[in-house]
Amino acid sequence: MSTNLQSLSSKFESLDEARRNLSWVETRLNDSSTNWAEYGDIFREYIGVLAKSFSEGNLDASECEECYSSLPRKNYPFNLSHYEEWFENSVQTHGHPQTSAGTAIWQEGLPLDMWIDEHLEKLTITKYSDSNMQAKHQWLFDTGSERQIVETNLHHNSASEFEKAIDGTFIFVEIDEPTEKYHSSAAWKRQFIRPFINNDQRVKVVSRPGPRTKCIEALKDMLEVRTAYFDINRADDADGIFIDRVDPDWMYIRSSLITHEATEHGFNNTEPIRTELEFRDIVDGKVSVQKRLSDGRNPRWWKLPRDFADVTTEDEDSTPAGNERFGRNGMSGDANE
Repeated sequence: MSTNLQSLSSKFESLDEARRNLSWVETRLNDSSTNWAEYGDIFREYIGVLAKSFSEGNLDASECEECYSSLPRKNYPFNLSHYEEWFENSVQTHGHPQTSAGTAIWQEGLPLDMWIDEHLEKLTITKYSDSNMQAKHQWLFDTGSERQIVETNLHHNSASEFEKAIDGTFIFVEIDEPTEKYHSSAAWKRQFIRPFINNDQRVKVVSRPGPRTKCIEALKDMLEVRTAYFDINRADDADGIFIDRVDPDWMYIRSSLITHEATEHGFNNTEPIRTELEFRDIVDGKVSVQKRLSDGRNPRWWKLPRDFADVTTEDEDSTPAGNERFGRNGMSGDANE
């Protein structure tokens, strides 16, 4: 732990120095001679030095935010909103950071569409294969004094919502409404944001499998190392896959196998998997059916298209019935599932 400082630096040359000077605040707050009315002055004094250091380019906005966010709030009549307001007001007094050419890094009042084009460094769009998952948009903006990621799903399609997201992420942002031709919500979406996303060279699209997709692929892999039987009793005793010779375009999978894969992938039930298969036009509606065995039991099976997985039939397979990983005794669920 650093030694408590007796005096506050007139400016901070680095983030480490700003962090060290937090101990000055602690010392003043713990001084028995400090009265209640002076607490706000202590915080403002420290934040004022932060703002001066920011204005002179020694600290960036995120480093300043880290420091004033570390100031104590419990047991004091101040919160983070107070600290943010004091910092912003102090920066207005000291001035915003300057570029080497002497112009202000922070630009005021730029229309939203122009601000996006001016400050976007990269947009990464992550698209998921699951039907229930929206694409994630990560907008990396760099204003010169701040470099932050703004994450959106679909609310970038609304100019006002996108502006709120940006304003809530950056400390120093003053953005005007979009250029007049994009004022309407339809114009913003159809004429600016969608073409921007589709055509700008700074946009990168990444594809990721969702949990439903991972489960379906694992189910296929599991079926393809098993054997399908034309006799339902043998299928139930062995690998849990039955093909009816009367209707060979379909195969029946013991429901316990589906439940096992769903559980392995974090699902509490199999409905999300059925929903995803229906979305992909692999099944249509209900998939669970009961089929009677010779011993009188009526276990449940999932009816899936034969081409869902490349399953070996008993006539083609010369290996013993069963499978080491998913043998009959390894099925989850009871016999009537």
